[in-house]
Parts: sequence; structure tokens; C-alpha cells
Amino acid sequence: MPEVPDEKNDSVHKDFVIILLWAMNGVIIPMKRKISMALSDIKQISIREYLKNKGILPKKDFGYYGMYFCPFREDHNTSFKVDYRQNIWYDFGTNEGGSIIDLVMKMNNCTIHEAATQLEKDFSGTDLNSFSFHRDNTLDKKKN
Repeated sequence: MPEVPDEKNDSVHKDFVIILLWAMNGVIIPMKRKISMALSDIKQISIREYLKNKGILPKKDFGYYGMYFCPFREDHNTSFKVDYRQNIWYDFGTNEGGSIIDLVMKMNNCTIHEAATQLEKDFSGTDLNSFSFHRDNTLDKKKN
């Protein structure tokens, strides 16, 4: 791992700046771009709205959750559940699930930083407090 400049040796790698470090499974990953939204705020982005923005709609909607065809593998049954209240997903076909960040990582085969950056880009400027308790409200994608 490259040496990070400190007060005593600020000439080392002057052009190398780590803005954010993320520890994942004991591995430190240097991040090159600062994420201005907190991860806790990014996790509040509605999975339902994210999928809708991708053109993925539930095949069965039960009010507080929806059943989808899995967005990251071939699926002939509606085995992908999105719980709108808890804002989590679960794929019964692979026994995997998680938050919006986990879903973006899985769908795009990317790192947590890349997923958070993409979500921030797509949803920055969105009023995250506009969600209802049941997450039935939708987010309008920021118009550029």
C-alpha cells in the first residue's frame, strides 16, 4: 500500500491523497473521490424507486412489499422480494439480500464506493426526508 503523507513527511507522494478509507473484510481500500452524502443517507434511497428508474417493475405488488424477477440473474419466477417498509431486498433463488448499496454492487459488479458514488450521482438533491414511514412515496430522479 502506498505511504500516506503525514505532518512529519508531507513531501511523500504529494499528489497522493486518500479522502476516504473503507474497511471491508479487514482490507483497507483507498477511495479517490469523496462521497458527500453519508452512507446512512444513501441507504435511505428507495430500492423500489431505484428499480423503477431502471425500468424494473414488480410483477406482484402486495402493498408493503413487491415480488420481482431478479434484476441480476436469469429468473423465470418472481423470486426477488423488495420490502418497501424496511427498504431491503432478498433473492430467494440465491439466498442473498441487503440494502440499496448491496443491490447496486450486485447489479453492476462494482465496489461499495462505486455503488455509493453512482447512487449519490443519481439521487443527489433529492429530499430523502420526503419518504413516508412505509416508503410508499417516490423519489424523482434529479434532472440535469
